[in-house]
Amino acid sequence: MSTPALKYTKDDVAFSKEPLEAYTIPARYYQDSGIYEMEKEAIFYRNWWLAGHVSRLPEPGSYLRVDIHDQGILLVRGRDGEIRAFYNVCQHRGHELVKDDAGKMSNLMVCPYHAWAFDLEGGLVRARNTEQLPGFNKYDFNLKTVRVAEHCGLLYVNLDPDAEPLDAVTENLGNEIRA
Repeated sequence: MSTPALKYTKDDVAFSKEPLEAYTIPARYYQDSGIYEMEKEAIFYRNWWLAGHVSRLPEPGSYLRVDIHDQGILLVRGRDGEIRAFYNVCQHRGHELVKDDAGKMSNLMVCPYHAWAFDLEGGLVRARNTEQLPGFNKYDFNLKTVRVAEHCGLLYVNLDPDAEPLDAVTENLGNEIRA
């Protein structure tokens, strides 16, 4: 079923209104914010995106910040050597955790707004003034994870938790890269 915003209108100038004969889409498709929002949900947030090379995260605490449109992603090498990806946002008030594109942090990611502290595995370690708060469970406030995969030394992220594994969509990519 077609979404009304995507249908051709009388003002659209296309090479042809017949899809099999068309060579381009109307110019408004590139400028319409509603169409852009649909594309983000349907395409950009559901695909694997290159985030960087594994060498950019050489040791525990190394991080790399990337954006997938309006979504900030933080890749971090944990103390166990594993690379994880999280939304770059504190679970308390939604403040951005890291502003620099890359660097090295100590053992904690500390939110600059209210100093909530997360370990390198994304777990909430410390949240000021919550010790006596009834029903507060720090495990409910861990950083939200993003899928991350490595392929030929390249790190990819995907915002869709149900997306196909990277290996399934990069069947021969490794051979191409090595060639």
